[in-house]
Amino acid sequence: MKAKILEVCVGKPRDMIVNGQTERSGIHKSPITGSVALGLAKLAGDGQANLKYHGGREKAVYVYSADYYPDWQRVLGKDPLEPSQFGQNLTVDGFPDEAVHIGDRFRVGLR
Repeated sequence: MKAKILEVCVGKPRDMIVNGQTERSGIHKSPITGSVALGLAKLAGDGQANLKYHGGREKAVYVYSADYYPDWQRVLGKDPLEPSQFGQNLTVDGFPDEAVHIGDRFRVGLR
């Protein structure tokens, strides 16, 4: 499988209003350039608000395939979608969900 990382995004949790209530969320992330360290719990510069479900061992990075963006653009009526539209750390191309399984390991970097 030949896949490519299109974007790397990180962000810190912040307060947002959801249904009239203040909620803390780490969904808002911004693109970065250059190298970034990946630890056991997260990407450097990233943060999560709900550590029960996000971040930590086995949940350090959220990857989403750009292959699905055209469908979401139609559903949401939004073109283009924002960077890290779905809160992902890595936006990838050529990496469909069907090709990824729990426990898979991947090596990424420059060649």
